[in-house]
Order: sequence, then C-alpha cells, then structure tokens
Amino acid sequence: GEKTETEIKVSPEESLKETLSGMWKRGASGDKIEFLQDGTVRFYSAIENAVYPGTYRIDDEKHVTTQLEQGGSITWGFVVSKNELQLTAPSGLVLKYRKVP
Repeated sequence: GEKTETEIKVSPEESLKETLSGMWKRGASGDKIEFLQDGTVRFYSAIENAVYPGTYRIDDEKHVTTQLEQGGSITWGFVVSKNELQLTAPSGLVLKYRKVP
C-alpha cells in the first residue's frame, strides 16, 4: 500500500511556534517568558516585578529573534522540547526554562 501525503503540511516554523508557545519559568530566578502564537513575547522579571513586551520570530530550527519595545533585538540560539526550553544568548549565556502547566 502506498502512503498518501496529506495536503495540509505544517511548516517547521509553525510546529516550532506551537511547541514554543506558552509560559516558561526559569529555575531559581523565577523569571518567566511567554511566547504567544501571534508572534508576541513577554519577558517577566521577578526581581524588578516588571513585564517587558515585544515580538519574536523563528529564524530557523535553532534560532529565534526577540525584539523588545524597550531595547533592541536579540537573536537567541534555542532548543525546545515539550517541557523544557533552553535559550542561548549571543554572549554564550545559557538560560534554562521549564514549561508552566
């Protein structure tokens, strides 16, 4: 039996966006980051008790660029699974997050 390809194909960016979507919390610091399906992002600083809104785009399977309203854009290296998100800053600093249920 031949397998038929379904016409509706999800682009790698779309499926990554789906995996990335949601609230992520960083271990000890309590900082959070929220990616929304519409391409907006919010950084929550636990120390400053502040929210930094912005936008993001997935550049490829290993890079995501965030653009904050206050501040510039940063291209992060990223690895995401169902429950874990790892962002690598241009400086090489690695930030690990866990999915908030």
